[in-house]
Amino acid sequence: MFTEVRTTRTYEKIIEQIKENIKNKKLKKGDKLPPERLMAEQMGVSRLSVREALSYLIAMGLVENKAGSGNYIRADISDLLYEPINMYILLEDIDFEEVLTLRKSFQLQCINMCIDNITNEDLNELECICNSLKISENYHELIDLDNKFHSYIIKGTNKKLVNIIFKSISELLKEYISDAWIILSSDEEKLKELVNLHLDIYIAIKNKDKFNATLALQKHFEFIEKNVDPSLYYIKS
Repeated sequence: MFTEVRTTRTYEKIIEQIKENIKNKKLKKGDKLPPERLMAEQMGVSRLSVREALSYLIAMGLVENKAGSGNYIRADISDLLYEPINMYILLEDIDFEEVLTLRKSFQLQCINMCIDNITNEDLNELECICNSLKISENYHELIDLDNKFHSYIIKGTNKKLVNIIFKSISELLKEYISDAWIILSSDEEKLKELVNLHLDIYIAIKNKDKFNATLALQKHFEFIEKNVDPSLYYIKS
């Protein structure tokens, strides 16, 4: 029924205080932390314990050390989920197609939120991306435009956590997505069809047509998988 009572390590207590300050808005993204000496004095601990706590938070990616300047709460934490998710997938031996299915399902669920929340500015960006897709003949540019297109759909949901999760999932599939554009850009008719599918998605979003937006997005996924076999891919470390 009972287990051994363990004393919390000093560095863990320091981390808890930093977390509490973030929770209470006393520390925000981009804020500079006090010098190690001052933190040690304020908390009544050794500088070694402070350094240990900061090293842990730096390894986690929550704190960054800027040479000659000090330690800061990271301003951009959007990539923090990628490595833990990647390691989990590798350790649990989750196959590529399961991750691909997750990304598809995620986007299909998000398209309605996007229609409800997207700003005129982001809608204009989607239109510009579609116009660029129609005239580009460089697959590197096409890959970049496609990434921006789908990112703006997710951005349009106006949900921060949704954006971070999508970015992490997409990172795992970037080779497959890149190969799809490389393969399809070599066939003029197929490339034209893929570009038109993106245009259909944009038009449905613009018209706030949730049914056709979902349908167009689904057709887009089916077209990609028909032409680029996902079973040939795997998640890399």
